[in-house]
Amino acid sequence: MQILKAILSIYFVFLVSCSPKNKKEYYLSRNGSIAIPDKEVTHLKLNIYKYKDTLYLGSDYFQKRAGGESEYTMINEKIGVYLHKYAGAQSVHSLIDEASYKEIIKDLLYSDKRNVYVFPKGNGCYLCFWTLDLNPKEIQVLEDTYVKDSRKSILPYRWERNRNGERCKV
Repeated sequence: MQILKAILSIYFVFLVSCSPKNKKEYYLSRNGSIAIPDKEVTHLKLNIYKYKDTLYLGSDYFQKRAGGESEYTMINEKIGVYLHKYAGAQSVHSLIDEASYKEIIKDLLYSDKRNVYVFPKGNGCYLCFWTLDLNPKEIQVLEDTYVKDSRKSILPYRWERNRNGERCKV
């Protein structure tokens, strides 16, 4: 009987550890066509990842699908992590100082000794990431909503594009 219990325990551990729910998918393209097996990506810390000797910043990757209370309801389902290789024209690998990189507001705002980074969600911006024009040495969070330094304050949750396609605060 104890042998049977041991075999069943090992079988259960095997099932749980090999379950697809434990597997993370990583993506390099916005349409989800370039998926990277999780064994090729190394999670370094927070949302910093390494793939083929290059640093990436990761953000949750959602896909819309029908579901919820009716067939006409669309819900966002997390399908993995999107790996950002660039911030504008600069590569993440040359931009990030990994040693000083820290999280300021969970899953939204990060900083290192040179820059402040925002990963806004909403307004159609699910795979966006920018550096903010703030001094990371002076950054303060006000009421868990605004971020400021000695020159300006920013509401990092809401971003839209103006008529010229430029990012602007709402």
